Amino acid sequence: MSKYIYGIHEPSIEHIMEEQGTIGWITFTHQLRLDGDGGFNYQPWTDRGFGIIARLNHGYGTQGTIPHPKDYGRFAARCARWVRNSVSGAPIVWIVGNEPGNKVEQPDGEPITPEMYTLCFNLCHEAMKEQMKIRGDLIAPAAIGPWNSETADWLEYFSYVMTHTKPTAIALHTYTHGTDPGLIFSEQTMNPPNQHRRYHFRAYRDFMERIPDDKRHLPIFITETCQLDPWANTNSGWVKNAYQDINDWNQSGQDRIVHALVLYRGPKIDKWYIEGKNGVIQDWAESMAHKYTWEKKPEPVSRFTCPNCGHLLEVKAV
Repeated sequence: MSKYIYGIHEPSIEHIMEEQGTIGWITFTHQLRLDGDGGFNYQPWTDRGFGIIARLNHGYGTQGTIPHPKDYGRFAARCARWVRNSVSGAPIVWIVGNEPGNKVEQPDGEPITPEMYTLCFNLCHEAMKEQMKIRGDLIAPAAIGPWNSETADWLEYFSYVMTHTKPTAIALHTYTHGTDPGLIFSEQTMNPPNQHRRYHFRAYRDFMERIPDDKRHLPIFITETCQLDPWANTNSGWVKNAYQDINDWNQSGQDRIVHALVLYRGPKIDKWYIEGKNGVIQDWAESMAHKYTWEKKPEPVSRFTCPNCGHLLEVKAV
């Protein structure tokens, strides 16, 4: 899997990472429905060194990111067939569904409670696990939409899922409310009764605080980030700030490490596309000059010869 934290949602401008020598991650999203045996060939990207994050959806919008409860078993079997019939030259990070607490992702408006989503995920995980072992794949529950309480409080939803599943990876989403690059570092909180919760990009840290102790070692993938407003065609520094903040987190001695920060989104599919916006692309390319990885940097060490015994001694900086 890629050591770099850079990523893009869907193939389109991934060549920028290649040009900068920081080949990171691509998030793919697939509509599986309930029937069929097809998979996908990820090897054209893994052969170039990209890490693959693949989100498996039953459908989009009112079709439901996962189906109605009566079809959870069929959906789990469909996910297993997709994994079996997909081709990749490297392990894949699978994600089951997307923001299940969000009404626009629910089947025919039927709420997906934390309990319902957990049941569906566990069935999918059980159906997929033997095939995943062959490649060494990982699996993560769906990212929960920050600030969304349409079905349940977003952090309580996340906590419930984390407690009642056994994932091998964690998926998160985070954004800023606005285009100001300074909002990346903002500690602004929400209005009461959520005045203790962050309102901008660092909402990912609120999720971090809810990861149970027995899952704090799992790799974390932020599979969507943007400004919520459409990307303006400008090199504002927003992207550079975002990757700096994630690197600062990773290098601060935490045990919850972000392996990817994926910009939403590359191709011209909705109003948040980046393709063709050279200002944003330049901002992204400049962030890669730092070559941020999720690997821990070695602690600085000073070496000197003991004047008494003549041995070489090492002292770590504190």
